[in-house]
Amino acid sequence: MESAGNNKWYKVMKRILLIISAIAILAACSKGNAVRNTYFTLGEGSFDLKFEFYGGTQSYAVYSDYDRWTYSIDYDVPVDEPWIKVWPYEGEQNCRFSLKVFPNDCAVSRTATVGIIVGGKQMQSIHIEQGGEE
Repeated sequence: MESAGNNKWYKVMKRILLIISAIAILAACSKGNAVRNTYFTLGEGSFDLKFEFYGGTQSYAVYSDYDRWTYSIDYDVPVDEPWIKVWPYEGEQNCRFSLKVFPNDCAVSRTATVGIIVGGKQMQSIHIEQGGEE
């Protein structure tokens, strides 16, 4: 009878060890296969843009292994109507985006900064200055 009790104990311990081993293997695999984001750069183009009063566009290539980026625009003076458009609104990994500066009908120049945001952190900023209509 004692042999049967030892055999049951052995089977229970074997199952517990199998479960612990499986959990350890799954944890190790998930850590080893985690995607590590390592780079984000913008290609060609200036990061200090100057536009005449009639506006214009500028395109950028994104070289990245991050899953998602977006942008924010910080106008130096509060505006009723945005005068900069960035499209697409967000991107993933390697892609392109463009920004458009609309015509400035005022005589006063204006400035803004477009920040490229990845994971809540600003990775790059593009300063924009636009002259006023004369």
